Amino acid sequence: MLATKVIMKNVRGSFVNILKPRASQLSGQEKYSMTVLLPKECTETKALIDVAIEAALQEASAKKWGGVRPPQPKLPIFDGDGVQNSGEPWGEECKGHWIIRTSSTSKPGFITTQGTPATQEHAYSGAYYGVSVNFYGYEANGNRGISCGLNNVLFIKDGEKIGGAAKPETDFADLLKEMAGQ
Repeated sequence: MLATKVIMKNVRGSFVNILKPRASQLSGQEKYSMTVLLPKECTETKALIDVAIEAALQEASAKKWGGVRPPQPKLPIFDGDGVQNSGEPWGEECKGHWIIRTSSTSKPGFITTQGTPATQEHAYSGAYYGVSVNFYGYEANGNRGISCGLNNVLFIKDGEKIGGAAKPETDFADLLKEMAGQ
């Protein structure tokens, strides 16, 4: 049997909701989630993801879908250089990346590189993470596909924030220098 678990190293997070669940727009169910931006040059990790998705498809076909594999299953991975289902292009931060949507109804483990619990200051769009995920099949509302479960997250390092929100130290750098001189 092929493995459905993948550990991604040094990826960027976007729409990071790993400390507090958020209600899904479709179901209303509260979930923890993170969109993972995997650089396209990480070909080994992408190959592991492809194998895990294939394993999840095989398992779901045998155990959930009565031996029938959908010809176009919905998948949680997208090409950041392409367009969204709406036809709109992905954001600039997605260029050159694979976009992987992850979620879980259980709170993921979240630690720093020192092995200590990570905090709110570590959970933001643009930071770099290690992310453990598991791919699995689903069937809901007539749709069959593969989802990506969020297991655990490792905060690796700070990165440029995605979404335009600057750090207060940056916004007020000149003012802080001016005040320090008084």
